[in-house]
Amino acid sequence: MTSIYTPTLMEKLLGRNYKWWYLILFNVKSQRAYIGDTIFWTLYSFVYTFGMFAVWWLTTKDNSNFSTSDILTYLYFGSLIGSLAGNWSNQAVGWDNKSGKMTQYLLYPTSYFSYEYTRYIGRQAIASFPVQIFSLVFLLPILGQYIILNLNQNLLAVVLLVPIIYSINLFLNFTFGCITFWIVETEGANQFYGYFRDFLKGAVIPLNFISPFLPFVQFSPFAWTLHHPMQIYLGEYNSLDILLVFLGGIVWCLVLYFLAKFVFKMGLKKNESVGL
Repeated sequence: MTSIYTPTLMEKLLGRNYKWWYLILFNVKSQRAYIGDTIFWTLYSFVYTFGMFAVWWLTTKDNSNFSTSDILTYLYFGSLIGSLAGNWSNQAVGWDNKSGKMTQYLLYPTSYFSYEYTRYIGRQAIASFPVQIFSLVFLLPILGQYIILNLNQNLLAVVLLVPIIYSINLFLNFTFGCITFWIVETEGANQFYGYFRDFLKGAVIPLNFISPFLPFVQFSPFAWTLHHPMQIYLGEYNSLDILLVFLGGIVWCLVLYFLAKFVFKMGLKKNESVGL
């Protein structure tokens, strides 16, 4: 007796694009196997948040324009957004190229660029979960008296902005990761890029303090990954400002998407299959 295969609901809805949904699920399951990595990712988020709070508090404690509640709220929710919408594509692209896996991926009947985009959705779904739980169980009770809980349309706007934040993060990281086509050893470059990225998104020093001297920083794509979302959450932006943030984010997504594809295409011309 021949059995008849019945497609699942997701297969019916997505059709040929079901492969990307399958890839997300695959990375969800594979990330669950790396418990140690997830634990250290949670510890890193904890230490990083408190380290940044110490720097900010010492920097702004005498500034009446930035209260302790503003600082902690900025860092607390900023770290949650970072865990949800972050990725390490710059390191992955470099490793794939250096190890020779890039050639293997290029032989697959899928786009490597699309593969990078979808696999981190699955990985972040699991990797960020302990961070959220740890934050709610341990950090929020301790810092709750200082955290500003805006359970209103501002929070909804930030949640809706997460896919844009994720896309900008990935396109930027992917583009920088392509540097490995020209430079084999990229550890130093990745360290520099990480600090440069944190500075321009407002994680090291609030962009409010930098913009009077460097006005362009609020218009860089990095500002959309932390500064603008938190300004929305803290109620610093009106409805028009929020609309402009969404429009600007979409524009940056399009620009960075084509830039990432272009740089990757140029890099493939230099691909020497290092490691094979």
